[in-house]
Amino acid sequence: MSSPRIPDKPRQLSEIIFIGLCFVALGLLAVALVGSGGSLADDTSDEILPAEAVSGLDRPGLIGGGSLGGAERNPLGSGVENETNPFESQSTNRLFSAETSQSTYWRIDAYDEYSNGTWIRSGAYENYDPPLSPTGPVDDEHTVSITTEHDAAVLPTTWQPASLTRINNSLLAVSSETGIHTAVEQSAGSQYNVTAYHYDPDPRALVVSRANYPSTIEDRYASPPQQADERITDLGDEITDDARTPVQAVCKIDDWITTNKEFDPTATHDGEVDPLEQYLFEMDSGNAEYAASSLVVLARSQGIPARYATGYSPGERSPDTEDEYVVREANAHAWAEVYVTGHGWIPFDPTPSDERVAFEQQAAGDGQMAAGSVPADCSLEVDLESIADDQFGDGDGDADLPTDDEDAESPTAEDDTSDETPDLPSAPEGTNITIQTDPDPAVSGGTATA
Repeated sequence: MSSPRIPDKPRQLSEIIFIGLCFVALGLLAVALVGSGGSLADDTSDEILPAEAVSGLDRPGLIGGGSLGGAERNPLGSGVENETNPFESQSTNRLFSAETSQSTYWRIDAYDEYSNGTWIRSGAYENYDPPLSPTGPVDDEHTVSITTEHDAAVLPTTWQPASLTRINNSLLAVSSETGIHTAVEQSAGSQYNVTAYHYDPDPRALVVSRANYPSTIEDRYASPPQQADERITDLGDEITDDARTPVQAVCKIDDWITTNKEFDPTATHDGEVDPLEQYLFEMDSGNAEYAASSLVVLARSQGIPARYATGYSPGERSPDTEDEYVVREANAHAWAEVYVTGHGWIPFDPTPSDERVAFEQQAAGDGQMAAGSVPADCSLEVDLESIADDQFGDGDGDADLPTDDEDAESPTAEDDTSDETPDLPSAPEGTNITIQTDPDPAVSGGTATA
């Protein structure tokens, strides 16, 4: 006869305690979820993506913040709220240093609309997803290394940025005008590399480019401000009267500004009328933001796509290392970007370079401030007589672009065989054919002649 089994009391007690703790934990989890409005199936509903986090921020006083590109609404001739106008600064404060083999402008961002004295960036942000696509032809790529010496809201890059490394990419957002904004301020001492597309166009090719603009570019960037004074269009007509191509027209506008307006970082409008109108028709001088804005709006008065760009001039070249530049608050700068068919966005800087560098040099240390350069050469002599008289043209006319063959003879009446059927060349099936287009390369959405 077997004796009855005695239950394992310690084991039963531990199981009871474990089950009780599970019920308590589930209860606490349910209370937490109810309090936060969440659910077990949705634990990422409160996550804010960088494109959302940077929208609407100004962040003045930081690298790239406020009127230097961080703000989506940028008043001309003054700073954003709670900001001293950075384009008037002569501060020696160091912002960042860069290792690069090229003296380059440090781009922060750009603006596509001008209304009632304010530049507006109207497009939305996107989360950074490298590599960024180029907006025109590319020759090669180059990389620069940047170290911040001040907290940054927008990361300075060269034009055009392709990708960034040595930085948390999940915190970055890209504006509609290709500025790299940070959802979390990058602290002083941060280091990152910028790999950028490099394009070195033939200046002559820029000058002879015609006005075959993609509709997306023309619709957004080629119209003057809706409330612009008619005098601006009249002035644009006068300045570009004998221009035959868009770049030639922009060069004439550039020359008019540098000839008629002195560089004075402290000169401002009086606030009673539109600052751009006051600069063009009443003021004798102004800083870079006035000059750059004038070129953009005058170009648009002629149907030429242009936008307002902000950032920093190249900075001070280190006396010890050729490839190192130091950028200070005094290097705050603005320029214009013009869309050139077949070439994409090309920078133009109407601010007198010598005067600007002399002003910046007062804030330099032991090195020399660098002037920098832009791809377009407005001093280039190009024979445009063979281009049709219709202003700027659309590339669909019969006129030929200038050639380097000055001895080429025009056909005479005796040589005219236009009424005869020409003997067309032929080639066997499978032959590779090369077609040259104007513009070259062809631009998506535009018109080209083959």
